[in-house]
Amino acid sequence: LIDELLTYARLDRPQVALNIEPIDLPKWLEDKVDDIRLIHQERDIQLDIPHVGDFGGVDLRLMERVLDNLVNNALRYSEQRLRVGLWFDGDLACLQVEDDGPGIPPEERERVFEPFVRLDPS
Repeated sequence: LIDELLTYARLDRPQVALNIEPIDLPKWLEDKVDDIRLIHQERDIQLDIPHVGDFGGVDLRLMERVLDNLVNNALRYSEQRLRVGLWFDGDLACLQVEDDGPGIPPEERERVFEPFVRLDPS
């Protein structure tokens, strides 16, 4: 927990050092989603990824944290279906997690990106 808090605090600083590693991002994501499917076999977990060649690189530790946070939230609030998507926009990789849950009220959507914010579960 302490490491998590320190990481969030550091991300607000412009000089945070990233550990960028070359990676086959679609393959990495496919492997991660396969692991999630094994744990949550009762869920309909879909994967939508392009078949592309090399993609620069990412900080795997941070990418795993992003994926874990998004998927865990989606699993917590979804009914049955979860879709994990990946697409590329130039040199950017965009990760998307969708679910069939009730959604976030429009007036609360910006708050979900603030550190340590918890929305009203009702």
